[in-house]
Amino acid sequence: MQTSSIPFQIRDSRGRDGTRGYVTGEFNDKGLIEDISGFTLSQIHSVNHWLQFYMKDYTFKGYLLGSYFDEHGNPSEAKLEFDRKLVFANKAEDEKKADIVMFPPCNSQFKAGQGKTLWCSNFSGGIQREWVGVPRQYFRPGESHARCACVKNIGPPSDQPDTKNHKNNGDLDNPGMKLYEGCDPNVDSCYFPE
Repeated sequence: MQTSSIPFQIRDSRGRDGTRGYVTGEFNDKGLIEDISGFTLSQIHSVNHWLQFYMKDYTFKGYLLGSYFDEHGNPSEAKLEFDRKLVFANKAEDEKKADIVMFPPCNSQFKAGQGKTLWCSNFSGGIQREWVGVPRQYFRPGESHARCACVKNIGPPSDQPDTKNHKNNGDLDNPGMKLYEGCDPNVDSCYFPE
């Protein structure tokens, strides 16, 4: 497999542009195509991730004539549109990473016949920090599903670390946070029997 130095050149073994399949997982004639219209910003970011992966180990051989490059290797309007979307995709990915640091994922354990436990530690979600936090349902703006987040429950809000007038309850007043039903609001662990 070969790749170019810019997106839309992730090729299959027959030299076709198969970019779509690397994101959708469809490694067949239907999926190994160059058309990525309708991709979300997250999927655009994934295209670039695959490109970077292949650039490390494969030698650039040239551009494929098609939707994204002409016969002289010049980018088409579709390629330029991808580049514009990639700027937004990278920004969204950076914001998501910052969000994970501010509101780290909870640890979780499920045992069949018993139930589920969610808990926070100073390393839950793989994010090292000085505070433990409490489990909350976190509804991130723009996302349709909540996730469990360990929420800082001491000091000033994370987005206002230098403020002097605060309630000393960290991020608990964040409007995206919701208490788990049946969970004590002041503990770092919640158990939900099956």
